[in-house]
Amino acid sequence: MVFGEKAARDSRTSTDKLARLARSRNPIIRRLVASNPSTPVTMLSILAKDHDAEVELAVAGNPLCPASALETLSRNENSVIREAAVANPSMPTSVLEEIVKADSISEREKLAIAANPSASAVSLSELRMTPHFSSQDAEHQMLVSVALNPNASAGTLRDLFQRDEKSPTQREINRAIAGNPAAPLDTRAELFGMDTYRDLVLANELRQSSQSRIACARAASNCVAELLSHSPDSEVRRAVALAPGASDTILAVLSDDPAREVSSVARARWARGLGEIEDLTLSTDGMVIEALIMNANIPVDHKAAAVEAGLPLVGEDTLMDLAKDPGTPSQILSGVLDRGASLTPRKASELKNAIASNPRVSAETLRTLAMDNDLDIRKLMANSPMVPMDSLVKLASDADPKIREIVASNSITPVELLLRSATDDVPAVVRATAIHPKATAAVLDRVVKDQLERRKNARSKSAYSRDLPNFSLRPLYAVAANPRTDKDTLRTLADSVDRALNDNLGYSRDETAIEREVGVWTSIAGNPSATDDLLDKIARAVHEMVWTKTDPDRGRIGLESLRELTLKSVVKNPSVSVATLDFLSSGDWVARRTTKRSEREDGHTTTWKVWDRPATAAAKQDMASAVKKELSRLQWRDTSNSKNRLEFASNPEVSLEILEELSGDSDVAVRSAVAGNPSTDPKMFHVLVADPATEVRLAAAAATHPDLASVRHESYLNAANTRESCYRTAFEYLAQDQDATVRSAVADNLSVFWNTLSQEARDRYAFDDHPVVRASLIRAVVSKECNTFDRDFGLSAEALVHLVDTSDADLWRILAGKGLWGLPATVLNRLADTGDSETVVAVVKAFDTDLPLLIRFAASEDSAVVEAVSAKRFFRDEDRSMHDALVRALLKNPLTPGDYLMQFVRSNHVNQEERFLKLAIAHPNFPETALIEYASGTNERLIRAAASSDHMKVLVAVASNPAAPIEALSDLTERVAPEVRNALIENKSTPPELLFRLIEAGNL
Repeated sequence: MVFGEKAARDSRTSTDKLARLARSRNPIIRRLVASNPSTPVTMLSILAKDHDAEVELAVAGNPLCPASALETLSRNENSVIREAAVANPSMPTSVLEEIVKADSISEREKLAIAANPSASAVSLSELRMTPHFSSQDAEHQMLVSVALNPNASAGTLRDLFQRDEKSPTQREINRAIAGNPAAPLDTRAELFGMDTYRDLVLANELRQSSQSRIACARAASNCVAELLSHSPDSEVRRAVALAPGASDTILAVLSDDPAREVSSVARARWARGLGEIEDLTLSTDGMVIEALIMNANIPVDHKAAAVEAGLPLVGEDTLMDLAKDPGTPSQILSGVLDRGASLTPRKASELKNAIASNPRVSAETLRTLAMDNDLDIRKLMANSPMVPMDSLVKLASDADPKIREIVASNSITPVELLLRSATDDVPAVVRATAIHPKATAAVLDRVVKDQLERRKNARSKSAYSRDLPNFSLRPLYAVAANPRTDKDTLRTLADSVDRALNDNLGYSRDETAIEREVGVWTSIAGNPSATDDLLDKIARAVHEMVWTKTDPDRGRIGLESLRELTLKSVVKNPSVSVATLDFLSSGDWVARRTTKRSEREDGHTTTWKVWDRPATAAAKQDMASAVKKELSRLQWRDTSNSKNRLEFASNPEVSLEILEELSGDSDVAVRSAVAGNPSTDPKMFHVLVADPATEVRLAAAAATHPDLASVRHESYLNAANTRESCYRTAFEYLAQDQDATVRSAVADNLSVFWNTLSQEARDRYAFDDHPVVRASLIRAVVSKECNTFDRDFGLSAEALVHLVDTSDADLWRILAGKGLWGLPATVLNRLADTGDSETVVAVVKAFDTDLPLLIRFAASEDSAVVEAVSAKRFFRDEDRSMHDALVRALLKNPLTPGDYLMQFVRSNHVNQEERFLKLAIAHPNFPETALIEYASGTNERLIRAAASSDHMKVLVAVASNPAAPIEALSDLTERVAPEVRNALIENKSTPPELLFRLIEAGNL
């Protein structure tokens, strides 16, 4: 047996013998075989299913265990076996990821996976974010394990690192990161800067390749450069010497580097003496020359000499730096351009771009670049403000139309070249010419004549074709919009549209073609150089001809939108005449508004547009108001006539500029009119509410500023902030005015008082002692409209209580009646305390009246109040005992109406307690006819309840009812009335024992 254990333990035992030992009945031998690194994989798979837990545990810990067996063991019922399996480095990464995501994963399994070298970066990241550890020590242990794992991602390790090391656990985590080869370079540099971890970081082998470290060194910050300056690789240290972030301290250390190639570069960056600088300029090492170029201590002439001599040696990055540096001399830039010929096409293009943008570049270099084969370089030169004129002339004839277009857009392009590009074959070039700031009237006229001639010669499309003509109108749009275009040229353009439209307004109206043509009119409409008669002609033509033929519910309304855009431009044009504005003042030319409707059926949503008539009417009203405001500007002439000024100040459709001028008028009546004008904007209104004249403040207090049609389509019905809300601050200022009449006027302005003022401002009115103000507040309360959606009365509970305490029955009744939905419980209780019958009835009807108050009213001696309580159909019965108390109070009150009692019995007899039924039926107001009906019926509960009545006819009806329960008949035998006794005797359903009792009672 001992020999068998020894063989099972020995790694030199043959595989055949281990296979035989694996079948041993002794679990100790099987356990030793399961732990043996020489055990065949097939036997480990068999032992993984062993019935002995110790054997399975040994298999789970064997690093040679196959992946399939480990996956099986990871689902074992024994938690210790599962932990050993997930800790095995042979466990597949994918399985570990699934286990980490599982809800059933245990805390110890998490710790095992965190330390497993097969765990993926994804698993480790999820483990780091896992909450709910049983103890803080377990959480810290898991974080340390993740920090030690070489598979942890750079982001995970970066997040785990903290410079704050107050806790020992964080110090342990930082130590683990410092020794982890996966730590990112920036984090490693941070740790290197901390004395505690410097040796660990230096001893840790970097994962990055030498080339990768060199690339990092060239762009390194100071802390990273300091770390890389200790690299054993001299090429990396050499790269650090060129890093822009390398400090003087690092350069000083590297200047004494044993490797000459490192020290020479560092000295070139660090050198200050002229002798040393002159020696270094003779170097044939390109990196030394680059270092000299970066040295800020070198005189300009020495640096220029070094650059010029070292251009063939320097690298791509230095060439690019030289090309971008505005201090680089022009001759050096020329040399850089020559040197760039040896670079890759992409790098060469970047270098040329940089040189072309350098302000020190010479004209000769720019000429060279202008003739470059690279299209992007020529584009850059065509747009350059520094390009020589002879090169610009050549570029203006470039074969590529995009180059010619850019030349036509260049700010330095002379008029002579614009005259040439005005007749270019490409519309984009002509359009660029038309919008050029130097384009003269002659250039623009030439564009129009050439384009119209080309259009005349263009082949017309057939009558049945729906294709757009192959002729661009964009150059004509540009000329039409240019304010330097001559008025005669504009008229020629407008006439060309007339001719084109006459061909498209027949029965087969081509709306797309019309839309293209009217674009010229639209551009002219916004041109301030257009004459008033031309604008009038365009306005009337567009109003008459440009409209959508189809119903907007079924077709596009592009033409109507274009008509609105064109006529809006006419209205805003400073050259427009009074006659034109008067013609457009109806606003009926706005495009019809549409809104989207959708319907979902069978999983599909169908969306379509419908004509929104209210939005269209609102848009027309808005446009009419806007046109009239523009019209008022033209009609505003005589400012000396006070009557004229007052008329304009009162007009809601006058322009804001005029109102602003009149808001400072010396005439109080004029300022008052402006203050009351609904179109006065908030800024002016805020000034007027502080006017020293009481008349002005009174006018402001009575003003309203409703949302006009200017609220935009699709939001005009549901505006979050109404226009009136912009005036809130001003009205609240008026609500505190020293003059009581002004304060009163604000309260009389109901829409402002209830909808604009804040609740705090309204509350102040309740405590205002001035009779005029109080009277206006009462009028506001009387006029207030309340509904089921308005659950806030508009005044705080404290203000309402004060109002109740200082008022009479008239106001109590109004408040109670209007507070059906909005009065808080404290106010309702205070109104109830008034004792006024009509007020209390209204309080009973209020939605927020609580059960204790209703119970109190249910015992009232006022029949109207009791009737109101009994008529209330909704009781909030969160507390069942309170609800029962309310019912009991009503059933005991002799004033409770019979209708309620009958309704109560009818609706509650099935589930109601019998004591309540008896109370209801025994009530003096319960109708006798209903009692007889119950007594003669078949419902046993109602019959028993009726038997408790004092009405003789009811008792006789119960005694005669063959459906009466025995207990009800038994109760009736105690009655001595002969009518009841005879009825019981005659009732064939009376039991013999009750009949015997009646006979005995009769003998007595």
